[in-house]
Amino acid sequence: RDDGGTTGRTTNRKQETVVIKEKPGIAPQLTANHLLHKSLFLELSDMQLPLVQIREEPSIVTLEEDHMIEYQQFHNKLYDTCRDLQRDLGSKAWASFNPAVLNYADQPHLGQRVVFRDDVGEVLAVVEAPAFPEDYYTAKELKLVEVVKQELAQDRGCIVFNYYTGDYRQNERLQKVLKDHGIQSEILDVSTTSSDGRFEWLEKQ
Repeated sequence: RDDGGTTGRTTNRKQETVVIKEKPGIAPQLTANHLLHKSLFLELSDMQLPLVQIREEPSIVTLEEDHMIEYQQFHNKLYDTCRDLQRDLGSKAWASFNPAVLNYADQPHLGQRVVFRDDVGEVLAVVEAPAFPEDYYTAKELKLVEVVKQELAQDRGCIVFNYYTGDYRQNERLQKVLKDHGIQSEILDVSTTSSDGRFEWLEKQ
């Protein structure tokens, strides 16, 4: 159909065409009266198919001693600073707490430096943690390498999901760790790959 004849030179509008397609379907009465009593509903498990067993197995990894000491000192000092500044900054005092401590546990080679500022930009406090050498592998990274090698030895690929993949570049860090241990990997860029396209990307890999 067209737009009802409102196009023309005086209105400066172009004609709009709308194509209406009828989608296939059936009336609810047909389902109730003719199909339900002839239908059989099954669970996948009822079909005796050899389904893959899915298990979630948390693995607790303790930091190495030197890393643990620096982490605890940084964590405690940052916690105390956030608590002391909460009266002045409110919840904003805690904005950097989780990212800072989590990434110092995961990527100590980056070090950490958290700066607290008031509303006018004046520095209220600075909390820092020393950077480890870039070739220092955390206990967590070494555990990941171990798990990946076990899976690859059985001809199974692995998918690793990461947080803090933006500024902290967690994906690139783990790719380097895997490469240093002889494991080839690819990074899925979720910013340029649609949800549907991720399945195709995984199949290609």
